[in-house]
Amino acid sequence: MHEEILFTFLWIAAAILGTLVLGAVAKKFKQPKVLGGLVMGLVIGVVLNGTEFMTEMRGEHGNAVISFMAEFAAMLLLFKAGLEGNLNSIIQDAKTGWKVAIIGVVVPVIGGFLYVYYSSDTPWAVALFQGGVFAATSVGITAAVLTELGVISTKFGRTIISAAVIDDVLGLLVLTVCGVLSQPGEVNAVEIGIKIGGAILFVVLVPIAGHYLLKHILPIINKIDTEAREALVLGFLIVYGVGAMAVGLAAIVGAYFAGVAMEEIYFTKKNDHESDKAVEHFIDSLVIALAPIFFVYAGCIVDPTVFLDGGVLINGLIFTAIAMGGKLACGLVVKEDKWIVGIGMAPRGEVGIIFATIGLSTKVLTPALFGASMIMVLLTTFMTPVLLTWLIKPKPIQSEKAH
Repeated sequence: MHEEILFTFLWIAAAILGTLVLGAVAKKFKQPKVLGGLVMGLVIGVVLNGTEFMTEMRGEHGNAVISFMAEFAAMLLLFKAGLEGNLNSIIQDAKTGWKVAIIGVVVPVIGGFLYVYYSSDTPWAVALFQGGVFAATSVGITAAVLTELGVISTKFGRTIISAAVIDDVLGLLVLTVCGVLSQPGEVNAVEIGIKIGGAILFVVLVPIAGHYLLKHILPIINKIDTEAREALVLGFLIVYGVGAMAVGLAAIVGAYFAGVAMEEIYFTKKNDHESDKAVEHFIDSLVIALAPIFFVYAGCIVDPTVFLDGGVLINGLIFTAIAMGGKLACGLVVKEDKWIVGIGMAPRGEVGIIFATIGLSTKVLTPALFGASMIMVLLTTFMTPVLLTWLIKPKPIQSEKAH
């Protein structure tokens, strides 16, 4: 136990300090610092590959401390993205976001299903589940890149984030249905219906209810104890994450809607300029400190030995082409910045890893399909920051809330 704790602390230190160094190198070459974290993750994964510590981290249960901190860091990234807009702007963005998200799910799922089903002797239900893995989008990685480039509050930035969150909701629903269909025995239509209904109710009702509830409650609490502000923010963030998990969604989806529901003005006293943007600054500090853990985790959880199998490597490259093409199709429904929107939806990151791991742990996906999926996840995750930086002209980071 003592040795495991020691390695865990060393890993966290290496993740933070290594990302600091490689992030500076990436910035020197005009690339986002996110890329430095991903590279650091790949380096740690290769160096520690085969060790008991890394085997445990890549296992079904993983390292509880590191996986928790990585997920919490992703929640902070999504909470920050939600803070960038208000409820009205998010609803407005969702009008386009829905179209982008639906294409971002349907096209990759169909493409992945057709390739896996017709290229190998794979049962249709398994091929459909594999198609579901293609639907993933890592909102955290895209949000971090857009924030670093100072374009998170632009129209295309808000569209990408809105669509990516909806995409993850739809992707999780698709994966749930595919998982049930791929299991032996009768299909439980009631179970599927309950999960879908709960997810829809959460996405539609919770942000609206939370927005109007917080509008009246938080100012009162703020008057009683202004020092409780940061604790309230974290507690609210966690409650929303737990609520999302309770209905079968990812905690990061709940974190995003927590940010949407919360307004900075709820914590600001009249004529109190010192506390203006205090919540956003608090979240920024946490993101700077913890985000490296998320990016390094996303990079090192991929087993590098998957690159040594020729067949898996070829399938992984084809998976990557299908995955990129499916998300690029998202740009067809927007009037401007089509390539940026398409690329912004492309990274699979930790969400893709989660989707694929679910398939492997439930024995729906074979090790070969899982390996090819990991190659696809890794390549799309590394390509996105580079391509977005090339397509977007960096702007000063905007901290004002979109209206």
